[in-house]
Formats: sequence, C-alpha cells, structure tokens
Amino acid sequence: MPAVSSWKVTPLGDRAALATCRDEGTAQSLAAALRELAWPGILDVVVAYHSLAVHVETSILPVSQLLPRLERLKLKKTTTTSKLHTIPCCYELGEDLDLVCKQLKLSREEVIRLHSSTVFTVFAIGFSPGFPYLGWLPKPLQGIQRRKEPRLKVPLGSVAIVGKQSAVYPQATPGGWALIGRTPKKLVEIETGYFPLAVGDQARFEPMDAKAYEAWSGS
Repeated sequence: MPAVSSWKVTPLGDRAALATCRDEGTAQSLAAALRELAWPGILDVVVAYHSLAVHVETSILPVSQLLPRLERLKLKKTTTTSKLHTIPCCYELGEDLDLVCKQLKLSREEVIRLHSSTVFTVFAIGFSPGFPYLGWLPKPLQGIQRRKEPRLKVPLGSVAIVGKQSAVYPQATPGGWALIGRTPKKLVEIETGYFPLAVGDQARFEPMDAKAYEAWSGS
C-alpha cells in the first residue's frame, strides 16, 4: 500500500486541508479511507484528480490537528463503493464528430469504436452540477483542443471530448468541448438531489441509433 510520502498535506484556508497525492488512484484510496475512518469533525472529503480537500468543523478538529493526522495516516485495504455506469450515446447527434474525425485522421466508425470501448474513470465532478470529468481517452482520440469561441448553449446530454478527457453535459450550459454524441440518459436532477455519478466510479458509453434515442427521450 502507498506510504505516507505518497501525498503532501497543506492548509486550504482555515477550515480545510489539501492532500496532493502521487496519482489519482492514491487520492481515491485516501478519500475512501477517510470516509471509512469517519474522524469526528470531518464535514466533507472532495476528490479531484490526484488531490482531495478535507473540510472540517474547526471547533471539533482544527486544521492544525488535521494536518499531522493526515501526514501520519497509512492506508489499509478499504471497501470500494465505486459503480460502473452504462451511458447510451447517439453518435449521430455529435455536432463536431466529423471535425474530430478530420483532426484525428480517423473514420467515424473508428472514433465511435474507440470511445465506446473505453471504460472511463470519473476523476472529478464540477463546472456545473454533476458534470463528470472522465479519463482517460485512448491515445488515438487525444489532442482535440477547446473551441476558440465556446458555444453559448450546449445541448443537454451532449457527450464531448477535449485533450485526454471525455465528459457529459448534464445541463444545457455554455461549453467549448468537441461534441461527438448525445445521451438521453438523465445524469442529474437537482430538485431531487439525484447525482448518480461519483468520483471514483467508472463509466462506459453504449452506441445507440437516432431512432432509439428518440424513443428513449420521447422526442
């Protein structure tokens, strides 16, 4: 298991500590360990890529006491709660799919096959409520740059790629990623607190045609 030197701990303001880990897997393991230990005073543990923020109630656990405890913590085997989510994706609705194919010098079939055969890890949730940052794209799909002028309104459910990552837009928001498909699956329901994807979960995309998309979405 990772040693203490696998992460560096620093204050994050006066109510949290930041642990910067050697890799994403270590950050997720450390977060799982902290949740399992449930130290009194810990309010929340937020993971993003290779780091995590530990928020505390300072009247119970001051940051000055949290830092050395984090530094001394040794990881043991913890129970994983990660899930595998299957997300249907209609690549026919990918507004930028042809442009992506041209830039990567791949056919539509190759892009769809590579993207849908990858099992992604949710490395962070952010930008908008429930927006999942998924990594990593296979090498042949890496390298797409953000649009110079972001769209003012990306369609709800758009599946996108940029750099080494993929994502799904759970709301119709502005965005600059390349859109290669769209899912009818609801990934967020703010009113009811429905957020099925969590950091550390895995996701895979399952191709569907436009007819199946319309039947699912009722459009």
